[in-house]
Parts: sequence; structure tokens; C-alpha cells
Amino acid sequence: MVALLVAVSIVGLVALDHFVLRRRREAAAAGAVRPALVPVSRAITTMPAGVFLQPTFTWTRVRKDGDLAVGVHPLVLGLVGVPFEFDLLKHGEHVEKDAPLIRIG
Repeated sequence: MVALLVAVSIVGLVALDHFVLRRRREAAAAGAVRPALVPVSRAITTMPAGVFLQPTFTWTRVRKDGDLAVGVHPLVLGLVGVPFEFDLLKHGEHVEKDAPLIRIG
């Protein structure tokens, strides 16, 4: 008798989830406004002026004073692990095209 009661309870809860709760979730999802998917090529071309994305999960932004702000995606830091270190160029050193600006280790 107990096994029958447990089985009926489980079937009843699954039916409740299927017919009542799932429909509420679907109705809520239908009313939610989701941003449209944008191809990466278009997203890169619509970046704010002065912001540049690199394929190495870093970004740069030219500040108003002419300096360069550099950012690193948290994914890269997660792959490197803690503690991590940054090897930067010395003040006044110049960077050539395709030369590393910063090394993360």
C-alpha cells in the first residue's frame, strides 16, 4: 500500500510539473524580451569609438588623454589560474605591430 501511495505521488507531481508549472514557465518566457543574436562581425563593427577587440580575449580603449587602457577577459585569467602575473613593457618602450604588449603567466 505504501509503495502504491509513493508511486501515485510521484506520478501526480510529474503531471503537475508538466501541465501547470511548465505552462507558466513557457508563458513567462514568451513575454520576456530577449536580445536578438548578432553575428560577431557586426558586433565588432558597432563597437564604441576607440574600443578595439583582439582575438586573444583582450580589449583596448584609447582614453581621452591619448593613453591606452588594456583589459583582459576573466576567462583568460581563469585559465591561467591564481596567482597570475603580468609582464608589462617598461614605461617609454614602443610596441611594433603584432608584437606582444603584455604577457600573462
